[in-house]
Amino acid sequence: MNLQVNEAPAIGNEVAKALQEALASGQPTVPLELAARAVGIKSRSTAYRAARAGKLPFRTLLVGGQGRRVVPTAELKAVLGLDPAPDAAQAGG
Repeated sequence: MNLQVNEAPAIGNEVAKALQEALASGQPTVPLELAARAVGIKSRSTAYRAARAGKLPFRTLLVGGQGRRVVPTAELKAVLGLDPAPDAAQAGG
């Protein structure tokens, strides 16, 4: 998987670099804010509202007691067309 910064100009170079690093890190999840930016949601509050309402194209997981949300990396990759994730699609949301 090799996401180039110039492949995602709509999200900006800084976000594209952060996204590339997060997806390449092998971590099982990425922060909701970063995943939301990758699909065009610029506001943190809008991202969290959409997550609570189930309006995002991927699941979000609530972690810790502070309301922090993360997104399964495999599902984000599938949404972005970077990696097939048949298990993520079958998991429902």
